[in-house]
Amino acid sequence: MFSRNLQNLRLDEAWVRLTAEPFPSVGDATASENSLTESPSLTVVTAYFDLGSFQKGNGGRQFTPDLYRQWAQVFARLESPTIIFVDSEEHRRFFTELRQLHLPSNMTVIQLLDRRQVSD
Repeated sequence: MFSRNLQNLRLDEAWVRLTAEPFPSVGDATASENSLTESPSLTVVTAYFDLGSFQKGNGGRQFTPDLYRQWAQVFARLESPTIIFVDSEEHRRFFTELRQLHLPSNMTVIQLLDRRQVSD
């Protein structure tokens, strides 16, 4: 869980940036980045922190950062406004490039977060 001050500050900043511009209709071929549409009913908030490689369960399967990056490919086409917290500039670039493949930039906020400031 985030510390109360960090949680409020980061989410408030991200939400203000995300809602500052109208969202285009991603499914509409005629929509542009500046088109006005109805407000979305869902905003996805997620985080990607590099925990290194580790074994999960008894099967001996290793879960690696590369495996999680493969799974993260779904965010390239997730047509909801999305706030993503990351712990490195490398991950910020990864998610920025991933989301920009198919979605306008104003649908994504990527917030760099120092994990040392996050409490249990």
